[in-house]
Amino acid sequence: MKSFEDFLKQFTYIQGLGYVETKRKNNTGIGFTLETLLGLQENSYSLPDLFKIYTELKARRLGGKCLLTLYTDESGWLVPQIDFLEKYGWERKKEPGELTVGSTIKIKPNKRGFSLDVTDSDYLNVCKGGVVFMQWPWDNIINHYITKFPNLIVVDTKVKKINDVEHFNFFAFTHYQGTSADVFRYMIMNNKIYVDLRLHTQYNKNKAVRNHGTALRISHANVGKLYTSQEYFN
Repeated sequence: MKSFEDFLKQFTYIQGLGYVETKRKNNTGIGFTLETLLGLQENSYSLPDLFKIYTELKARRLGGKCLLTLYTDESGWLVPQIDFLEKYGWERKKEPGELTVGSTIKIKPNKRGFSLDVTDSDYLNVCKGGVVFMQWPWDNIINHYITKFPNLIVVDTKVKKINDVEHFNFFAFTHYQGTSADVFRYMIMNNKIYVDLRLHTQYNKNKAVRNHGTALRISHANVGKLYTSQEYFN
């Protein structure tokens, strides 16, 4: 896909398909299905999905309350994850005997006592009761963002189940352009970007910790504040 016009042409074709059965039966099915229809390969690297036009691609469920994941990064851990879970985790409701930490972390301490410390000029710190257990150099996370999100397309998606299988209707998108390192850091410093922890033990399976990705995330309502311009297509 060599241009925005190429994307627009392919998206128009996808719009005409109406509801499409998911091509993966889990929460990542929406993005995987869209990428498959666009002829893209899954991309977990630092480059944007539509790398030839310097644009990251995301899909969101219409009416959903979930946050948009900017990226995941495990490089900040200062302690082994199993030690962290055994010290700070709580019982996983669906799996007795297992420990979990699933928590959205902001500057103000949440009900579990986790918080972000943005006062260090060199590092973004993730804390529990003042104890730092994750730490990223500001330069690292800013460079990751700038490389991955120079521009962004967010596709609005209607979802319905047919015979208990999700089907997606990719019907519109917003094209965001023009971001910067300064605005990204400002959004973190002003409590608009959060850190999500999503990990649990697997004692019962005799396996290592299952980590679904330590994510930097933002509400869809605030995405536009990261960019200088946006345009809606339907």
